Amino acid sequence: MKDSLINFAWFPYGSGQFLLHTTPVAFSNFNLLRPDGRLYAEKVLSYLPKGDVYWDSYSRVPENVSRQRNRSSVSLPDEHPLTYILQQPALAWAWYLLFALGALFLLFRAKRRQRIIPVLPKNENSSYEFISTIANLHFRQKDYRNMCMQQMKLFLAQLRDRYGMLTPLEADGSPRINAEFLERLARFSGVPEKEIQPIFTHYNNCLRYEPTEDMLVELHLDIERFEKAAK
Repeated sequence: MKDSLINFAWFPYGSGQFLLHTTPVAFSNFNLLRPDGRLYAEKVLSYLPKGDVYWDSYSRVPENVSRQRNRSSVSLPDEHPLTYILQQPALAWAWYLLFALGALFLLFRAKRRQRIIPVLPKNENSSYEFISTIANLHFRQKDYRNMCMQQMKLFLAQLRDRYGMLTPLEADGSPRINAEFLERLARFSGVPEKEIQPIFTHYNNCLRYEPTEDMLVELHLDIERFEKAAK
């Protein structure tokens, strides 16, 4: 890592060996979609010996149990700053008195002050984050055809919810429309047919030819113009 740090190590033990890796995100689905990430995972897994590989999830200690054990095993050392104070009776009583006075001060101070009104976190719409992640994944892979199809499905779903117009898709993904459909959509939405027709024309071009980024942008702009002008 960064040409100076180690995140993968091999240690022999008896007749076997331990392989320790500190970057589990390198084996996630998203990372394996990248060519360099898949190559890295193949090189790491090549250190496994030939034969069957067994995944042991039964004897794995849950994270909450391990954290609780770690906390319970923590204890003060024999020599700590309070050792001498607690060994002297006078200093020990002074320490206990100071601690008691501090507790009383905090208790009465908390009663005299108004309770702080907690700040509620703002509600977040996680659906936008999910859509952004999926769109970013498709855009990195340059899967423009699939993005065009998803955009058309959302557009048709909007027409179904707003105007009650059902538009099924053919086997090749093209919407089943005709002149009557365009005329009804123009009448319901208040958008002229000449501004609606380019949406389906650009979408059919994305299905008929290999779509590019410019074709995807044109389709998005056509749909955006329709949504702004529709009533």
